[in-house]
Amino acid sequence: MGLPTLENAPIVEAVLDIFVTLPPEVSFGQLRSIHQKVKIDFPRAEQRFESIIANLRSDSPTVEQHGLNAIRFKTEDGQRIFQARSDGFTFNLLERYDNWDSFYAAAMRLWDIYFDHVRPTEITSIGLRYVNRILLP
Repeated sequence: MGLPTLENAPIVEAVLDIFVTLPPEVSFGQLRSIHQKVKIDFPRAEQRFESIIANLRSDSPTVEQHGLNAIRFKTEDGQRIFQARSDGFTFNLLERYDNWDSFYAAAMRLWDIYFDHVRPTEITSIGLRYVNRILLP
């Protein structure tokens, strides 16, 4: 007997994070090349930087981006996001969360692609989060 499916579930985002240690030879280019394997479902690709430093107080403001560490792949509607990071993997499902089985199946398909592509040497942490929106009168 499975868990009941709520017609109007309050879940607005489900997130699976798997933190890993990658072999030292894995480059950002290898993370970016994962896009070729997921491009049909995730046509949009964005680079993500670890930190952004801005100096806005001087006469010549500067913005520096440091630590290019992830590539974020999005579906056309932006409802599913797959991140291939130098420290792990994230799968986000926004809004239309159906059930655990479909979320898990989608996440594991992408995890398998990430894993096969970069061959992590260690899994250091796994996290699962749900963001709920509960409207109160």
